[in-house]
Amino acid sequence: MSRRRSELVNGSELRDQVVFGSFCGQSRGPRNNPGTPLVYGDRMRPTPGQLREAVLSIWRNEVPPGDGEWRVYSPAEQAANQARLQSFVDVLSCESARAREGGTVGRQAQDRLLVGFLDFACPTLDWDRPALEELLREIPPAMDGFRLEARRFDPSLSAEDIYQGARNAITMLCLQRLLGVRVGMTPAIVGYSLLYPYTDNYLDAVAVRSGDKAAFVARLGERLQGRLMAPASQLERRVFDLVDMIDGQYPRERFPEVFETLSAIHAAQVRSLGLFGRPSAREVIEVSVEKGGMSVLADGYLVAGSLTPAQAECLYALGVFLQLRDDLEDVADDRRRGQATVFSSLPWYRRLDNVTARTLAVGRAVVDRLQAFDAPGAGPVRQLMARSLMLAVTDAAASTSRRYSRRGREALERHSPFRFGFLVEQRRRVSRAQGSFTGVLETWVRDHDAPLWGREIQMPAG
Repeated sequence: MSRRRSELVNGSELRDQVVFGSFCGQSRGPRNNPGTPLVYGDRMRPTPGQLREAVLSIWRNEVPPGDGEWRVYSPAEQAANQARLQSFVDVLSCESARAREGGTVGRQAQDRLLVGFLDFACPTLDWDRPALEELLREIPPAMDGFRLEARRFDPSLSAEDIYQGARNAITMLCLQRLLGVRVGMTPAIVGYSLLYPYTDNYLDAVAVRSGDKAAFVARLGERLQGRLMAPASQLERRVFDLVDMIDGQYPRERFPEVFETLSAIHAAQVRSLGLFGRPSAREVIEVSVEKGGMSVLADGYLVAGSLTPAQAECLYALGVFLQLRDDLEDVADDRRRGQATVFSSLPWYRRLDNVTARTLAVGRAVVDRLQAFDAPGAGPVRQLMARSLMLAVTDAAASTSRRYSRRGREALERHSPFRFGFLVEQRRRVSRAQGSFTGVLETWVRDHDAPLWGREIQMPAG
């Protein structure tokens, strides 16, 4: 290695360790209380630009959260947690083999998986078991509804497409509980969640010309803004029908924020296409913030129709945190694809300590703002979120642990319920088990075709 490259490596590691040292609690300084609500002047709600700047100010803060603000696990606690995780992965692997042989996942198998998950997750993550059991009783029937409506809307959707949309639908079901809305499937949840597989698959298709993609994106933007137009393709017909689903539940004249938010996330996604070039560091973080923040903010508006400023601020920050967490997990793939994120755009010799600490600063801001959700029944979801954000980061960091300084890696591992090496091995086992479930997902998808709504959709007050 040349002397110049050695200086770059040593210098960057030093800077990262100074920042990460404050995360470890070894260098503290005053910082603004992230729970302090922002002032938006005479506006009843913050603009997307104000929300973006609020999160960017947290990101740019030179003193990320201290070590005492996240739980630290002792070696004995990690060993006990690892035993529980291994037992749960054993159950998952066993049920996976049964599903592969039988071609379906029966009710008894689902019950065994649920008990195994609760036995693992509640003592490991300090989750309240009765509250989690109640939440898990509500979500599966609702997800059955999503499956049925997705298949009814388009029988040609693959199991992978439905699963892709289902991940967003689960987030929205949790937000229903957080926002005091009855947990259940709605046209807006189905419509918005299914937009992901249609639009993502089309924009990712190598065989589609860039000009056709640009035309599709532009027309979708116009449709989201309320312009009525004849679809130019079967894809547009499907996508416009999904927009109509949302419009049917939330008429634009009564719920303008819903479609303003959808238009804003569409604009952020269009801007994110520029991250395959050579964007500046400022553009990379701004686009990441906009895209992640607007995504979960849209979830919130589609669940409740309206949000308080404090709720909007919290959900926006949550979306940013989840986007950054995903970017950390995908850092290697993004580098190969040439997509710039705050993680993948760093040179290979730069450590990830700094950007991870700042990601956790955003996560801490989310936790500090969860009290904005005071609806009856919201408490268990607040608890689950507050106790899961650090795990989300350490889980992603475990797969890229070589990109951290020794000090940074050890600091993160203290906040993980598991040692990183053990976690990586169990993730491999889980990945193999999940793979065998993919073949039987089609059975789950095609079981029924009866529509669900029109019976008890809870509409937010206009």
